[in-house]
Amino acid sequence: MKKVIVLTIKSIAFSLSLFFVSCGSEPKEIEKTTFLEKRVYTAEDSVVDVYIRTKGEAHGGSYFSRTDSSCQYGIGTFYTINDTTLNKDLRVKVNFWARSNQAAPACVYAVALHDGDNIVLWNEIKMDKYIVEPNKWVNIVDSVTIPGNLINKPGLVVKTFSYNTLKNLVFDGDDLELNFLNVRKETVE
Repeated sequence: MKKVIVLTIKSIAFSLSLFFVSCGSEPKEIEKTTFLEKRVYTAEDSVVDVYIRTKGEAHGGSYFSRTDSSCQYGIGTFYTINDTTLNKDLRVKVNFWARSNQAAPACVYAVALHDGDNIVLWNEIKMDKYIVEPNKWVNIVDSVTIPGNLINKPGLVVKTFSYNTLKNLVFDGDDLELNFLNVRKETVE
């Protein structure tokens, strides 16, 4: 009889612990990504026509991209939205090397969604939080997510580029890697 009572109490305790564990875990939202495309740019390639190349103390090789008083736009590319990415969040992962003649420069790496000549969305990765020493190459790794509700028709273009509007600021970029991914959120228990 004593064994039956002990087994019953253990059985109830085990059942209650399972009940509280199963009730205590709330659903979590996780991100699922689908890789679309990877692009890599160095200024060594002489056929680069998206940005101007400068010869000198590059991060890798002999050439790099420079923005200054004579050129506001630097290293970057264009990515055309196609039918498979419509209405889906698009993440642009940016990995490149940058330097400036000033610490905490007021320049950015821009990721903009365009519909023809119209800018639908403008995002900035600000360099002031990454570049703390002047004239030193720093690896910048960041990302921007464009909401799927803005990606509503084929032919939209994502333009990425370094951007500098200050006349006394020099901002260099080199060895750019961009990854384009679709992102969706799922609830799991």
